Amino acid sequence: MAVRTKTYGAARWLLIIAVAIGLVVLVAWRAGVFQGPPPNTREVYKADVKDESGGKFIVTDTSTPAMPVDLPETKMHNVPASPKPTASGGTK
Repeated sequence: MAVRTKTYGAARWLLIIAVAIGLVVLVAWRAGVFQGPPPNTREVYKADVKDESGGKFIVTDTSTPAMPVDLPETKMHNVPASPKPTASGGTK
């Protein structure tokens, strides 16, 4: 007498594999594997200096040697008002 072993069809194996993958994904999701970075984790750097630039905050290290810079002494003048062009292309 031959011993019969129970065999599973392909559909049953696919169901077993799908359930196993689903359980692995569920455990990984509960463990936080699929979460992105926490919000507002950007590092903020604060300088222990006073802002004297009047514009964007410029930070320099006072202990490093710096190169002296000579700025030009250029006088500033207003641009003279020019006549406004008319629709015909001429000036008023």
